This record gives sequence, structure tokens and C-alpha cells, in this order.
Amino acid sequence: MNKYDNIDTILSEVFSRTADGRKAPHFSSRKAWMRFRREHLRPAEPRWERKLLRYAFAAVILSGVFFSARYSGKQSIRKEFADIVIEAPYGSTTRMTLPDGSLVYLNSGSRLSYSQGFGVNDRKVELVGEGYFEIARDESRPFIMGSDAIELQVLGTKFNFSDYPDDKIAEVALLEGSVAVTSRINGCGHIKLKPNQRVTLDKNTGRMKAESMDASSSILWTEGVLFFDEAPLERIAKTLEHSYNVKVTIEGDALRRIRFYGEFARKEQTVTEVLEVLTRTGSVNYRIEDEVIILY
Repeated sequence: MNKYDNIDTILSEVFSRTADGRKAPHFSSRKAWMRFRREHLRPAEPRWERKLLRYAFAAVILSGVFFSARYSGKQSIRKEFADIVIEAPYGSTTRMTLPDGSLVYLNSGSRLSYSQGFGVNDRKVELVGEGYFEIARDESRPFIMGSDAIELQVLGTKFNFSDYPDDKIAEVALLEGSVAVTSRINGCGHIKLKPNQRVTLDKNTGRMKAESMDASSSILWTEGVLFFDEAPLERIAKTLEHSYNVKVTIEGDALRRIRFYGEFARKEQTVTEVLEVLTRTGSVNYRIEDEVIILY
């Protein structure tokens, strides 16, 4: 006899005595009890089955906790990624490779920053200054790059990007592929460049303008060459400051707009030699006071 026999006998007896035979002459307490037992009473699971169910339930709970912790942990890690900052000091340039294999050159006085999570969910970088980029193609994660004034999105391409804080314009020149350029100043300017095109953005108005050019000339600085193609003296002065780590000022607004053409080897020619060539045009002179170059 097992432990269920005594319980079965007691319940059967109770069930029989509560039946009212006068109101139900065809009622069989025996059959009614067997039916009730069959439909409503279940033998308890054997001990090993109960243990198995407990282990299975525990496994489900632990799995839920694991995946929940893993997901929340991953989200927390992504939020806590620190920024990586690469700088090119004034007077020098820097060459580097991003985690996705993209090649980057930074011009003098430039700074590139990106998250340690670069390439996990996206490929975003921020630039202050000037850089030349050869971007590895990844259609699932477009390369997005920006400065204070301008933003561009690419898949795989080669381009030069320039936006120093003290410049009045930001500039993007495209060598290969395609680039979508957007103004961050007013949010409404949007231009898609083709190879050998350049877009310039007026940082005062946010307006952009595209034009054709020989884009290869925009990256001569990566080879140590300073190339000025009808560049205004104001732009030349800024380039000399970055390239030679000097301070240059210009006396007179009219002089700032005078344009010059020239090509110089930064490592082979000193800033004084460059200035001497400029003075030979007869349009500008210079003097040095307290380590500051003054153009007049």
C-alpha cells in the first residue's frame, strides 16, 4: 500500500456520505468518486522528476539573468568608451591607421578623435584642422566625419578635409569615390561631390559651394610640399603658422586679399626662405618683431 491509498479511502468515504440518493436515484458514489479522482486528482511527480523540473526552471532563470546582464553590460560598456585623441603638433605631420584599416594623415596643428568603440556599431570621427583620408569600404557602417562647421558621410573613398578653428572657410576635396557633405552651421546645406571636385563652406553664413579642381594638389602637404594656387595671403599666413610653428600677422585688410602662386618644400626651405620668395613679387614685405612675423 502506498501513501495515496489511505487518502483515497478517506476521500471516497466522505464523497459517498455526502451524496443524496433520494434526489439522484441513479447516482453511483463509486463511479462519481472514480471520475472525480481521474479528472481532478493527479499523483505527485516522482522525486527525480521534481528535481529535474527544479533544475530546468533554475536554468531558464539563470539564462535570462545571463543574457540580461550581458546585454546591459554591453550597453554600459558602449556608454563608457573613452575617446582616443591623435594630434599632429605644429611644425609636423602624423600618419596613422584607424581600427577599420582606414589610412589617415594629419596636418600640422590638427587633432582627430574617435571612440574606443569605433567600428563596433559605427565609424565616427571628429577633426580639428586638416587631414587626408583613405577610407576602407564598409557598406554596413558608413564612415561619418565632422568638425564644428561641416559633416560628411562616405562608404569607401579618398578625400582631403580642412577646418581649422581660425579659418573662415571649411573645405573638402574629393580624389576618389563619393562624399555627401552637410553644413553643421545651418543644417540645410547638402552637396554630393564627385572626384576632382571641391566644396567650400563659408563659416559665417553656412553656405556651401562646389567647384571642379585637381584634387591631387590638395594633398601635396602629405609629401611635405606647400602648394599655393592663387591663394590669398591670409590663407598663406595661416599655412605658414601651422607648418613652421610661427606667429604671422598681416597689416592692412587689402593685403590679406592679394593672391599668390607658389610651391615650397617644407623640410628643405625655412619660413624665411618662403617669405623671401613672396617679397620678390613686389606685393608684400615682412619684418620680425619679438618672434612675430609681420607682413606689410
